[in-house]
Amino acid sequence: MDHVPSPAIGSRPPFDVPLLCRSRCVPGHVRFGAFPSHFATAVLPTLDGETQSTNENLLNLVQTWLYFYVVSEFFGQELDPSAFSKAGTSGDLVLCSLPLQQLRRDWFASQTLASPEDHQRTSSKCIRLLAEAVYACEQLEVENLGINGLNLILISVRILLSINEDQMMEIIEQGGIPLIESQTILTDSSSVKLIKHRPRMEYTAISHVWADGLGNPLSNAMSRCQLERLLSQIRAMQCPEKRHEPIRLWIDTFCIPVVAHQPPDSQAGDVDNNVQSRRRHELKQEAIRMMTVIYTAADAVLALDSELQSTSAYDISFAELSARAHVCGWKGRAWTLQEGAFGLKLGYQFNNGVIFTTEAQKMYNESIKIAMWNRTFDEHFQLLKDCRQSWFLPSIGRHKADKVHGLSARDVQLMEVWNSLIGKSTTKSDDFFEIVAK
Repeated sequence: MDHVPSPAIGSRPPFDVPLLCRSRCVPGHVRFGAFPSHFATAVLPTLDGETQSTNENLLNLVQTWLYFYVVSEFFGQELDPSAFSKAGTSGDLVLCSLPLQQLRRDWFASQTLASPEDHQRTSSKCIRLLAEAVYACEQLEVENLGINGLNLILISVRILLSINEDQMMEIIEQGGIPLIESQTILTDSSSVKLIKHRPRMEYTAISHVWADGLGNPLSNAMSRCQLERLLSQIRAMQCPEKRHEPIRLWIDTFCIPVVAHQPPDSQAGDVDNNVQSRRRHELKQEAIRMMTVIYTAADAVLALDSELQSTSAYDISFAELSARAHVCGWKGRAWTLQEGAFGLKLGYQFNNGVIFTTEAQKMYNESIKIAMWNRTFDEHFQLLKDCRQSWFLPSIGRHKADKVHGLSARDVQLMEVWNSLIGKSTTKSDDFFEIVAK
């Protein structure tokens, strides 16, 4: 961190980072997600004479890819690693970041002279690059790097997969529902297939909490490993005779237009950009208005929550399982409550499978039988009854509610929805009233 001033008092002594990168980085030469393969096939063979170990090669890849490559792509400059070096305390070459100061000054100077279109294009490219780099770093943190070396990196860090956004917006403009269609094993393509929903076409609608990482505020894209995991979860839900068919799913990350923020120097006279931004915003609102139809028409709604997905569903009691379902993050959001309530069949994804509400009912019935057999029915009945309620959401439209104390079925539905929304959160305060209205 030589390019950042150090405090005069109370600072810890700096530590040396060995300089491992030996190859020049040329911007635009290779895509971010393809760099590990490029490193293994084009860079490693040139290092054979240096007798590096597997771990040294791995660290070389990490530094070359996530430091020099990212800096080179971000600033659009060819980098020579030797320019970023200095002699360390032991006499070996260590990393020196002072050249970043000049790169930063040159970059800001070039952006000052750029047109609004070029500035927006550069900003989008840099944001995507940094998002991919941060995701790669997060994946490296959770992996044991000493086990499989380079092969682990090659299979654990994947590129972002995108869709044809113009096709998706055209489908919404026509009043249709855009769907992702794919097999469990994805091809090497960087895009996924988008289709328009047709009558009687089965699909799974995904309901998730954005804080868990499946959302993308920058573009209609998702990492390959996330989508592969999602497809595998849906495949496991299907009956055996349908497992040869393509998987169709709806998820907002791919199927609702992303409205990017305007760059700070955009001009009101930039008519084309303003028209495109306004169209995206209108189609985003239209897609949100269609949520009722989307989740009602789905063959199943799959609820994804990071806490539940780390819980083994069949190793704990029905009471504990129900308690975890009741207090999970997915249950704390108002939009997900609406999405789950509209579904014909709602399933909660756990570590070792999906539990549908119908299966939860069977588990409840079995627990009642066990309580009666153990002569603890009176003691456990109310607890088990509360546990059962954790799995069910208010009936909205699809099921007719019973009349209670002279109230109409519609009044009872409103009462159930209102009570269910107690304690639920929304990102925007106005969303609460829109959810009740739906």
